[in-house]
Amino acid sequence: MCAFVEVWREAALRRASEVDAQVGAGEALPLAGVPIAVKGRHGLRTAGPLVTAGCVAVGATSVPAPGTPWQTWGLGAHGRTVNPWRADRTPGGSSAGSAAAVAAGLVALATGSDGAGSVRIPAAWCVGLKTTNRDRASLTAPGILARSATDAAAWWRAVSGTPDGTASFPVTALWSPDLGFAAPDPEPVALARAVVAPLVDGGVARLARPRAPLRLEDSKARLLLTPTVWSSSGRSRRASVARTRP
Repeated sequence: MCAFVEVWREAALRRASEVDAQVGAGEALPLAGVPIAVKGRHGLRTAGPLVTAGCVAVGATSVPAPGTPWQTWGLGAHGRTVNPWRADRTPGGSSAGSAAAVAAGLVALATGSDGAGSVRIPAAWCVGLKTTNRDRASLTAPGILARSATDAAAWWRAVSGTPDGTASFPVTALWSPDLGFAAPDPEPVALARAVVAPLVDGGVARLARPRAPLRLEDSKARLLLTPTVWSSSGRSRRASVARTRP
């Protein structure tokens, strides 16, 4: 599948032995022994919280080669990264190798990063979570590829510092089908609105009334729910590229 560009066999075995020793000494590691993959050769730098939680990094996943066109795919030593569900397809997104490794069951979790869909696009056949980007100067935010929502939640508890997973519900959310400028097709609007309904009915989200005109910086909502996206070339009435910094 060309999901990995490097496999760290010896380092992984050493780390697994260290985790065994830590657990044997009574140390609480929430993700003890969980095998993970990291995005790219330098991905281990940002995987510190996962390693601290007990994860064992087994290798670096494929990312686009220099000069790859904007619609990206992973590239390993033996060629492009293959979608494990269909060998004639690629996973898409720059976190391609991470998604392929998770979807094929090679690892439980794999790190990613997302500025324009690089976690969410290849997560179409597994679970992807792009976290909130607190750096207003950058579009890229860290994320995770996981086999299930339960696994993604375990990752979040480990890296967020909230081991009990407590949260205050309902979360105040703002629904806007067009962000005040777009002309989205009715079908994606209806699909997105259908996803919002269970969140509201289940007490997870509470919809706030948007101001007119819509000003995101004035909103007290913690979530923005919309099928409309921000294109790679800026604001446009029709866009298919998910660049999601509001």
